[in-house]
Amino acid sequence: LLVPLSTDQVYDGSRPHWVEGDACRPVNAYGASKQEAERVVQAEWGPHSVVLRSSIIVGPQPRTPVPRTLFLQFVDGALAKGPADFFQDEWRNPVYVQDIVAIVVQLVREQAGLAAGQAHPRARTYNMGGPDRLSRVDMALQVAEARGHG
Repeated sequence: LLVPLSTDQVYDGSRPHWVEGDACRPVNAYGASKQEAERVVQAEWGPHSVVLRSSIIVGPQPRTPVPRTLFLQFVDGALAKGPADFFQDEWRNPVYVQDIVAIVVQLVREQAGLAAGQAHPRARTYNMGGPDRLSRVDMALQVAEARGHG
């Protein structure tokens, strides 16, 4: 079972509450590259794949440092320097990294329960997001409150 992580940026963001069957219309190179990766995975792996589209992933720093600042750490760093500007018109549903891990574990267990070589009847794609729809300003305000930026 191949479980690639994609992004909600495959949608154009023109409205809220996208569902998996909606047409993809990425507005940036990142979303377009993820859409192409989805296409290749589904063409090559078919029903032996599950594409997971996530919103912004949040959680603690990984044990092994990553070369790029994670979103919450980026916000914290920007706020530590003083007043900062964040998008008000971009809405996301941040998802906790451990929730994504739980989803992948469930998918693997589900696959393990199938007979050897058996697959689901079709390739699957799921949108993942947390329970709260937040703008980047909302996220920055939450970080500021939690980290004591005044």
